[in-house]
Amino acid sequence: MKRNTASYVASFVLVFSVFIALSLATYATSPNYHVSAIKIDNLVIEPSQTFDVQRDGDIMIEVALTGESNITGQSIDNVRVEAQIIGYEFGPVVDATPVFTVQQGITYKKTLRLHIPRDIDAAKLYTLRIRASDPLDQDEQTINLRISEQRHDLSIFDALL
Repeated sequence: MKRNTASYVASFVLVFSVFIALSLATYATSPNYHVSAIKIDNLVIEPSQTFDVQRDGDIMIEVALTGESNITGQSIDNVRVEAQIIGYEFGPVVDATPVFTVQQGITYKKTLRLHIPRDIDAAKLYTLRIRASDPLDQDEQTINLRISEQRHDLSIFDALL
């Protein structure tokens, strides 16, 4: 009986360790490029900051992506930059660039635009995820978003007669 319990525990630990290792490998930063700067509506934003946005408005996100000086083969194909608001319950709020090639030592500026939905919950803090990725690697930055309501804004969603 003790042997079965010990083998179950060992199996669980092994499976859990493999799962953690795969999870960490999935989110490893790219050795070939990195997000070097983020601007939202012409303000430079650090990942530790919280940025205020208004409901039913648009934000312009400029991402600087820099190719490392040691890229194998001197370039990486099929790189895409994506911005997404995490936590909105009625569907994705996302914009992405077309794929492009990153060459070593070159910095690229990519511009994305997100529309903040009118029905997004202003009482909640959201995460803006900026991700640069290719089929093998990715680099990701996150920024907190605080949603502001427009003052004196009246929305009528339903009328009963």
